[in-house]
Amino acid sequence: VQVGLYAAAGGLPRIVRTVGLPIASEIALTGRRLTAEEALRYNLINKISASDGAVIADAIELANKVAQHNPDAVIVTRHGLREAWETASVEQATLHTAERFSVPLFGSENMGIGLRAFATKTKPKWVPSKL
Repeated sequence: VQVGLYAAAGGLPRIVRTVGLPIASEIALTGRRLTAEEALRYNLINKISASDGAVIADAIELANKVAQHNPDAVIVTRHGLREAWETASVEQATLHTAERFSVPLFGSENMGIGLRAFATKTKPKWVPSKL
């Protein structure tokens, strides 16, 4: 609004879903910038780094946690999260992800690797995703 535009590309419905109509209205209609603490309180961010210098290290730590998991499962999980975000229906979001990924995920090499690692109580050695 500060430059004569509005938050297009889904920005308005997304912020309403995240923070609710009153806070979303204030932010969108005034163009007010939030502090990091406000953004955390409104669930727009999930963490505040201890310092500017810690931001990259924090991001790498989070990425490494994700990278330790089955890359196929990460892809499908990300898809499911996005579907849940974009689709108003829980059932439709679940169905879209299952229709697209159930067969390829359960037939993937990484599924076998994960099941063997679980059965033998060893750490899996994932291969690149082929999904």
